[in-house]
Amino acid sequence: MLKAVIFDFDGVIQNFPEIVWRERKVFLKNHSINLEKGHLARLLGLTLEEQVFYINKTFKVSLRVDDFKKHRESISEIIDKEVKLLANVEILLNDLKKNKVKIAIASNKPQDAIERDLKKFRLYSEFDLILGKED
Repeated sequence: MLKAVIFDFDGVIQNFPEIVWRERKVFLKNHSINLEKGHLARLLGLTLEEQVFYINKTFKVSLRVDDFKKHRESISEIIDKEVKLLANVEILLNDLKKNKVKIAIASNKPQDAIERDLKKFRLYSEFDLILGKED
């Protein structure tokens, strides 16, 4: 019998990565960097600091983590408007709860951001444990 399920958050529960990567590609193109799918595959799951290191090394540029943070802040309205749950997430969570399966999130996203987004989607109380990058 299934006792627990551990989910990642971005890209599993919500569509956040597709929005950020779409906008980040535009940001990088403004710095003469053209990210292709192979690069994106390597960057997914890395911390922002690791992503910046990879981009700087691969494209021989010297962007700063702060450049990316400022860009992220500049697109926050787009993200808030477009972020949504992925298909059938609520159905799956409800089925797991009905079957008394423990549900957790483990993500490299900051804990407060995970909790904020879960509350936005009214899913916060569905999870038995939430682990963010601080954990």
